[in-house]
Amino acid sequence: MVPQMDLLDKESPYRFSRLLFILCLIFITIGILSGFQNSYAQTPNSTNISKNNNGNTSDTLKSSELVDFASNEYQIRGHLNASIMNKEIGNGTLALAHASHPVAEVYALIAQPVANANSTLNQTLYASLLELPELVGNSTTEEYINKAILAANIVDQSSKEVIPESDKNNATFNLRVIGNLLNVAAEEYDEAITNGSITAMVEYQDSQAFIQQAESLLHSLNSINQEVVSQTLTLNPLFASLNQKIDEIANPEDVKAAIDEIINQI
Repeated sequence: MVPQMDLLDKESPYRFSRLLFILCLIFITIGILSGFQNSYAQTPNSTNISKNNNGNTSDTLKSSELVDFASNEYQIRGHLNASIMNKEIGNGTLALAHASHPVAEVYALIAQPVANANSTLNQTLYASLLELPELVGNSTTEEYINKAILAANIVDQSSKEVIPESDKNNATFNLRVIGNLLNVAAEEYDEAITNGSITAMVEYQDSQAFIQQAESLLHSLNSINQEVVSQTLTLNPLFASLNQKIDEIANPEDVKAAIDEIINQI
């Protein structure tokens, strides 16, 4: 399997050398979350999130909620990567599907804490994600990539507003995020495969994108925690085996078992 690169990284040398995925006509109805923008900016949720003296909401979020929040933001990056990849190879249908997922499926899950930390940033995030589906068919590849990178940067800024540095630089926290991403990838893969064939290409690519985000996060930990280096060396062959199974369209049970093996090592 050719490993996916983070296409949101402008320096990636592989941006314009993606494998041509199987053409699949899957249209996603874009959920226009018009009510979310104002309600999230004004209404506190049931967990009583409130700003601390630094304007950060993370102190009142449970650790598990922060892990979910971080995972959701990495999922957005995964969707954007997949959208860029398909835009580059001329598959507008799949590019549109992946561009639609962040605002239609994930934004609602992160909007509340972002709005409580910085309501203006939340509105900017929503607007940035909302415009991407329309841009798929109304922009050049370069223009679209630049917009997707801008959206990813806003996602990163949102993460900084909500997740404290103590967690972002904590190996245990990030390993929990990796486990969360892998579990979501397993669910997407299960939805994508029927009787040994890909029947839902969007979900198949989602599973690949989320695994790539998990793997990239793991490698990024090497620079902040030397204890993770040896663990990374142990996990690398497990990720390689997992990617091979997905490339060979293994049955979902085998993929889930490979993912569980990685999580157990974590």
